[in-house]
Amino acid sequence: MKKQAVVFIVTIIFLFSLLWICVKFVHREKIPKSQLDSSLLLPVDPEQSRLINYEIYDGLLHKYVSDGLVDYIVWRTNDYAIFDKYIRSLKYVELDNLDSNQKKAFWINAYNGITIYAVLKRIPENRLLAKSFSVQAVPGFFDKIEYEVAGESLTLNDIENKKLRAGFGDPRVHFAIVCASRSCPEIQNTVFQPSGLDIRLDDAARDFIRDTKRNRIDKENGVLYLSEIFRWFEEDFVKDSGSAIGFVKKYINENDTAYLTHHPITVKYLFYNWMVNMRK
Repeated sequence: MKKQAVVFIVTIIFLFSLLWICVKFVHREKIPKSQLDSSLLLPVDPEQSRLINYEIYDGLLHKYVSDGLVDYIVWRTNDYAIFDKYIRSLKYVELDNLDSNQKKAFWINAYNGITIYAVLKRIPENRLLAKSFSVQAVPGFFDKIEYEVAGESLTLNDIENKKLRAGFGDPRVHFAIVCASRSCPEIQNTVFQPSGLDIRLDDAARDFIRDTKRNRIDKENGVLYLSEIFRWFEEDFVKDSGSAIGFVKKYINENDTAYLTHHPITVKYLFYNWMVNMRK
């Protein structure tokens, strides 16, 4: 009996030690040592940075994003320094003379780029541990940690709520910005450009709404299962289309639209998976 008690205590101590190590991995900013030396980071030219240039960011998206997933580990190992330069250059961008689509595209790209950057700084180096990483485990990931963007200190929530939602009133942006999690919209491997932005946003909304892992109709039981995004930001969809269902109907096929129009529907929300959107 005494031996069993000792084994139990040792097991508990081991499990708590393992948990502590995992927590430390989540909260450390694990950057390759060669890039921790600030003297090795690439300099930013404030004058050149006043104009928006997506070339670096777009190239990195092409290189490390596929099928809506990001290879964070290889990105950080090979190209953290150049991406750090791009993120730091956002501080100097001037938006005063830009049109609405240019500004909207800028803030979408800024949100997605900064989210990736924030994950790169914190995700464990070990792939096994990295797969269980979640932005939800990082204190203040969305609402406390600030970044210098276009002359302001902003959190990710500030960009989403004050710049995108309040600035444009376009609920489609919810399907263009990505929170680095499995249940978020899939991140695209090209930047959003002002030209053709409406088409890109419509495509993003359509792809997300028609993705049965994120939204689906159960016609047998009269249930519309929606992403939590439609609950969290319900007021945006109400303003645009009268209801979340009204918005959804714009992006589904004719048969499903007719079903939602002519049948009583109960809306339920699917579990939101906050595990990192990392490539295997």
